[in-house]
Amino acid sequence: MQIIFISSMIQPYTHCKNPLGNETENAYSTGELSQALAREGDTLTVISVLPSDMSPDHRLARRVEKLVFKLDGEEQAIPVYEGQIDDSNARAFLLSLDSPPQVALEGDLNVNPTEVKKQLAWNRLFGRAVLELQKELRLSANVVHFHGDAVALALLWPQEGDTAPAALVSSFYNPQKEAVFAAADFENLIKSTAPMASRIDADVLLPTAAQKAVLLSSAVILPGQGCLRQISFSRRRLALKDALLKHPRVYGIMGGVDPKKFDPANGPHFASNFDSKNLEGKKLCKEALQKKLGLSPRKDAPLLVAYIGSELEDGTVHLVEAAENILKEDTQLLFVGKASPHLMTKLQRTATDNKSRMALAAYEDLSITDVLSGADMVLAADEWAPWGRIAQIGMALGCVPVVHSTGGFSDLVVDWDPQTRTGGGFKFRPASSQELLCAVKRAKEVYKAPETWASLARRNMEATIYWPEA
Repeated sequence: MQIIFISSMIQPYTHCKNPLGNETENAYSTGELSQALAREGDTLTVISVLPSDMSPDHRLARRVEKLVFKLDGEEQAIPVYEGQIDDSNARAFLLSLDSPPQVALEGDLNVNPTEVKKQLAWNRLFGRAVLELQKELRLSANVVHFHGDAVALALLWPQEGDTAPAALVSSFYNPQKEAVFAAADFENLIKSTAPMASRIDADVLLPTAAQKAVLLSSAVILPGQGCLRQISFSRRRLALKDALLKHPRVYGIMGGVDPKKFDPANGPHFASNFDSKNLEGKKLCKEALQKKLGLSPRKDAPLLVAYIGSELEDGTVHLVEAAENILKEDTQLLFVGKASPHLMTKLQRTATDNKSRMALAAYEDLSITDVLSGADMVLAADEWAPWGRIAQIGMALGCVPVVHSTGGFSDLVVDWDPQTRTGGGFKFRPASSQELLCAVKRAKEVYKAPETWASLARRNMEATIYWPEA
């Protein structure tokens, strides 16, 4: 089968600066998917973006001549580089463009219109460049797969002629943010594009490119069944509820964990190695982390970690509000990342008052392997967590998740049941500081029984799915 795979970012060509590195981004998931497809024997051509801060000589074979075309009356000249995806025979064509802008949701209903306009402008340029490249290289395929923001290109891809595919596939990393601009604004990019209304029910309202892309696709892939459920019942205007519920082929597929980085039994990035059968090494990892952070070397108090950020939906405000009360439960706390100024001020004040029990660190100060192999629990109060990657990696490293029951977290984490003694984590709902604190208290009670707590860690580690099995 011949496949063209289009994404706005792809590993190994993207350097991510978030706390989880590539493991939480489009880049990693799409890179692994492209490798898996190629290993199956399919002929795969990847079209993506070359990061502006990376030398094209890093892994690329040669430079292709610039694409030159006009968009909105202005001439565009975009260099294109050709390379090969790691561990596969997939070839990649990488456009030298700025990274795509990110859209932050405001509350439950609104989106910043300025950010959406920037997203539309970037995607119009990316979409036109991809079509010009496809035309220039005469690329054809049985299947064209659009991922993330690139799903909007389903609205423009040729439906007739030699380059028309037999099927279009759309997959999302975060469907609440991707291709949220108006479909009509994007379709006007190509004046010659034939209307596709014949393939769509006339009575269906299609306000965004994402929703229309879903209806144009033969299949749609979401990051897990929890993500599908959350979208279906979300009040957000950006929800793909109608389009997804009416589509006959919507799949929820959870990603895997990189064994090269996150296998604590064999990985080189740990203070001490350990596995589900022998957790002694994890205790040494905790001691090493406490020493590095300047925390008291206590074995009887659980060490909790939370990754924080500045987006309204990432749960940081709930984590910060709960911090003082969590410390009252005789715990140690580590916050990794950077929040908005007023929240950081509050955290710094709390850390100053609890020097031996609370620490703050920047993303670049600590590797995620150091943090999650040493911590006993990982906290997450995200409003929207399509992949739930922080819980997934934490579970692989014996770090018990305490998470808001949403999206990928609801897929990954089985809530602890003291009656049946089943489960491997602690879920709460809705997302709030009070519910988070209640979940931490439940977890702390189990932590007091070391053998029971160890059984949770073992269960999670043994249930971990690694790439490429995912």
